[in-house]
Amino acid sequence: GMEGVKNFCVINNQKKSMGVELFVDGGLAEYIELSATRATMNPAEYSKCFSYIYSLPDRMEPGTHEARIGVTEIPPESVFGGTGISTRASVLSQFRVFVPPEGSHIQIERILTSQAEVGHQITIKLLVRSIGTEDTEFYGDVKISDSNNINLGTLTVPKTLVTAGAVKIVELKWGGSTIPGRYSILASLTYDEGVATSGTAEIKIGGEHVDIIAEDSMQVALDDISNFILTVENFWSEEIEDVSGRIVIQDSTGKTIEQLSIDSFDLKALGSKNLNLFWDSRDAAEGEYLVTVVLDYLDGKVSTKKITLSIGAVSAVAEKTSLDAPSQELVATLSLLLIVLVILTIIYVAIRKK
Repeated sequence: GMEGVKNFCVINNQKKSMGVELFVDGGLAEYIELSATRATMNPAEYSKCFSYIYSLPDRMEPGTHEARIGVTEIPPESVFGGTGISTRASVLSQFRVFVPPEGSHIQIERILTSQAEVGHQITIKLLVRSIGTEDTEFYGDVKISDSNNINLGTLTVPKTLVTAGAVKIVELKWGGSTIPGRYSILASLTYDEGVATSGTAEIKIGGEHVDIIAEDSMQVALDDISNFILTVENFWSEEIEDVSGRIVIQDSTGKTIEQLSIDSFDLKALGSKNLNLFWDSRDAAEGEYLVTVVLDYLDGKVSTKKITLSIGAVSAVAEKTSLDAPSQELVATLSLLLIVLVILTIIYVAIRKK
């Protein structure tokens, strides 16, 4: 089987006296031997290095196998002499081994694109890795769609051979678009007489365009204030100054019942800004409303985002379920607490009475 030695170092960035414990666990732990299991460091030692020897068996199941090599700070002896609370720093390093499956197997490892500007040709590169034991021939296509999932074109991936264990780069050219915005790439490849694999990516075509990112729908209880959380993104490689706008709220008949102003702001080149906007909807009737966010910029350009707002439709259900189940906020808090307890090992020792 495969054998070797790996080295690693522990950094004493706090320049203090401390002891450390070394350990190994995981599926490959039985094949790894540490050079030491305990060590001490003094303030003058910035680092101390260790090693481990791995000796793997001749045969292993296909897939990824791993071991975790960890270093944990030993609590100071003073903690054990009385009452105290101590936190222990820990770091982990992963040792991974991938065993290729028998036969032909490929995967799209990454999809890369060139700088995307309005009206310019775009280069798309597929990084296809052979993860099997045999050379593999593949072919397929790449579909490009706009934000409304409308197909704008299909590029053909010709028959290509990738050798076992290697990566093959397939380069394709797309004519691009005259409209700034987000575009999606779906690459589909076929190999080994019908086996398929796919990968996705996103292209942002830049230009004098501001994009508004928000949820398509939201729900608010009766007698509550509506909160619209938006992200505004500049697709242009120059700063856009004095972006202003408004929020138009219409009822189910299309009648405008409210119009709110958005204070002007600047957007850095290729930057983004978060907006937290409110509408006092406490007096609004139960039902559905259409909220349109409008941004004006660069002397005549306009970006819009439509949001469906439901008022009162789920308030009763929300109140009922909250009695039977813990709230999401509580669950999140408990989860965070558990994580903190796992990460921080707290040691408490009571002083013995004489």
